[in-house]
Amino acid sequence: HERLEQAARLAAHEGCNIYSHLSVARVQGNIHFIPGKEITVNGMHLHDLGGEIIAKLNLSHTIHTLEFGDSFPGITNPLTEHHSTTVSEGNGKYQYFIKIVPTRYEDLTGMLSSSLETYQYSVTDFYTERKKASRQQFVPGMFFLYDLSPIKVRVFEQRPYTSLTHFLLQLCAITGGVFTVAGLIDGLLYHQISRQRKAAMGKLS
Repeated sequence: HERLEQAARLAAHEGCNIYSHLSVARVQGNIHFIPGKEITVNGMHLHDLGGEIIAKLNLSHTIHTLEFGDSFPGITNPLTEHHSTTVSEGNGKYQYFIKIVPTRYEDLTGMLSSSLETYQYSVTDFYTERKKASRQQFVPGMFFLYDLSPIKVRVFEQRPYTSLTHFLLQLCAITGGVFTVAGLIDGLLYHQISRQRKAAMGKLS
């Protein structure tokens, strides 16, 4: 009896870990994980969603990493370590709408040979409970629907000064600006103090 209880406790936390690397076309598409047996009918991709086990299957999940292309310093992937937990009885439908942005990254050299063509993305997610959806149209699972943005982003690193001469010129310009502002302030204060002294002495015309 104790062994059965222990097995039941372990089964309650049972899950799987999926790792994959896919090559996809640069067009709109989706990647989905759906419970149930896969069926092909007249060339259509279907799933057998019947049975109480599938209806009560907990689809809580954690996305450790989701990337499109190679990473570069400073890149942020919104779905890194993303947790989704099903708290209601029964499962649901998780939808991730992903907008992929083509990105060109260039390092400090700015040379073509040191550039990287990759992708960033933003995401909006929705969850639909099974009990709140139409049974005829409801398909539980995790759906990643992605689309490419027509806009390309250029990310580049650049030194604030291209050379020592440029740095010295900037330093001189800043120093000159500081002295100019200080001179204006000094002149205004001098005239203000002079007017106050003359007024105190009764000589202000």
